[in-house]
Amino acid sequence: ACGAKAPVDGTHAFHEAIQALTAINVLSVESVDQALSTRLSKDLDNGSFTSYTAHKGEFANLPISEVELRCRNGHPGDCLLSIELARPGPLPRVFVETFWPNSEFTVASPHGSGSRSYWSVQQGRDRISVGLRYTEERITALVIDRIPPRASPSPTEEPWMPLPPLPPEEVPPTR
Repeated sequence: ACGAKAPVDGTHAFHEAIQALTAINVLSVESVDQALSTRLSKDLDNGSFTSYTAHKGEFANLPISEVELRCRNGHPGDCLLSIELARPGPLPRVFVETFWPNSEFTVASPHGSGSRSYWSVQQGRDRISVGLRYTEERITALVIDRIPPRASPSPTEEPWMPLPPLPPEEVPPTR
């Protein structure tokens, strides 16, 4: 449309699958299970967040090797969905140029074995990132982050500091 050349490597399907996930009002175990044809199981609850994982499913007609849904306890809308693809998806350059021309790029660290390059974009309440492993040329991961950033103190606010210890009590000299 609009004179743009349509990608032929599944890029449109990948984008449509992202749009379908971001259209889900609340990322819950049930909604993610249905959207990704998977079965999430509770993995961890640290009191602040509960994590659910699965090791199969499908996203944009690509098999999933791992999916994690991490939700803030007591705040059902504050979730992060992470998807690792079993088979690489579209070429990132084609995807980004076609759908996210104003995305932010972060390069992988050559010093971290699990490090990946990724592109991020903010769409409404969602921070969406697509990335690839250091050794890959195609997209291998997707993250949809709906966890609001923690508020930082305003520039006029003093950062919280513990009080210094009390000085030792002076005992009056005895006569």
